[in-house]
Amino acid sequence: MIRAERIEKMRSLAKEQDIVTWAELQRYLQASKATVQRDAEILCKASVLRKTRGGVIFNQATDPHELSAGAREMTNREAKRQIATAALKFIQKDYFVMVDSGSTVLEAVRQLPEDISLSTITYSLPTAVALDSKPNIEVYFAGGKLRKEFSACHGYFAENMLSQFHADVCLLGADAVNVVSGISEHNMYDVRLKQIMIENSAKVVLLADHSKFTNSAFIHVAPLEQIDVLITDARLDVESIQEIHQRNIQLIQVEGTE
Repeated sequence: MIRAERIEKMRSLAKEQDIVTWAELQRYLQASKATVQRDAEILCKASVLRKTRGGVIFNQATDPHELSAGAREMTNREAKRQIATAALKFIQKDYFVMVDSGSTVLEAVRQLPEDISLSTITYSLPTAVALDSKPNIEVYFAGGKLRKEFSACHGYFAENMLSQFHADVCLLGADAVNVVSGISEHNMYDVRLKQIMIENSAKVVLLADHSKFTNSAFIHVAPLEQIDVLITDARLDVESIQEIHQRNIQLIQVEGTE
């Protein structure tokens, strides 16, 4: 079992039981005490768990409540639609494009012109289907273990395939954005895939409505300085706007009203 799976299982078990002993975690995760404690430290630093004598306690107040793919599509729909439209200017004919599993990114894919010629790669099943509906788009699917409620593949096989490609541009989403700490996610499955996209793309375009700047997620993906373009809506706070400009990131704001 890879670390991402262990951490996800640890968080789920602690949420169910509130208090979990080290011995229970070792049996459940089939790992040594040292490994379990190292994994738990990641969740403790994120305030998801806290250590107690003999085990860990789940912090109810700081549960990040990761949304399913369907739920993400329903939030801030008009802002996402406009952000997606603005992202299309960075997609040119015959580009190779990396596309992640974000709901706003999916909306951008759906808005692509029917006749545009592109090569693309994604690990998101709905995104792959949407890309495949365009007659002149070649689609590579980075397969692996399917995380069913999120309809996306993760793990070694997806990461290994994705790392073989280099793109003109990638379209990236995020669970949370902080101008100081950067982009973060609720689960570890997406993290390395997003990092590979950032590393292997000539231009990185982040699509994030204003609500992502007030969200919190406990797993760091990348500093904001690795983003070339940030597309958001007009409700982003002034302090964040100033910080983004200071980092020489191209900022595009759409109206984004509901």
